[in-house]
Amino acid sequence: MQGAMTRDPNQPYHHGQLSRAALDQALETVRRDGAQALSIRRLAETLGVAHRAIYNHYADRAALLQSVAARGFSELAEQLGKADGKKGFIAAYCHFALANPGLYDLMMATPNEAVRASPELLRAVDLLLRTAAPFWSEGETDSAAIRQKVTRSWMLLHGGVALHRSGILGTENENAIIAQLTRITV
Repeated sequence: MQGAMTRDPNQPYHHGQLSRAALDQALETVRRDGAQALSIRRLAETLGVAHRAIYNHYADRAALLQSVAARGFSELAEQLGKADGKKGFIAAYCHFALANPGLYDLMMATPNEAVRASPELLRAVDLLLRTAAPFWSEGETDSAAIRQKVTRSWMLLHGGVALHRSGILGTENENAIIAQLTRITV
């Protein structure tokens, strides 16, 4: 066909929404294969851009992973916000963690110093804590006491999910760990 435009597959093309596309693809990779599988070069190849183009939006792989973790915290907060009561909160938390093991592992491996150093991560974690607070405040009005209750429940849920995933608890399935965590925390 004369006059048809063809693109040389060896030449990267300009991507209008590269930052968003890179984050979306990185999120998909982390969900599917875990954070260790994320490579800037492979990501760039998938998006059809030069790997250097990714660095115009993310300083390095760690910065991209922080953005992925922030997206994960925001998604978890969104799911928890739809929960009906503590039992629903526990079920939503467990479902998210078990359905997204690579993303969940990245989120939970994010050090506090990294959260404090990244405004994006700090906003996402703060959103998660604010979303969780009404479920665990139990009439408490002191913000420090509420935060302590939220942290306690988070520790219990995270520990329960981790033990379930390792197989050490012998819980048969997601419903079993949800029931066990509900008995412990409610």
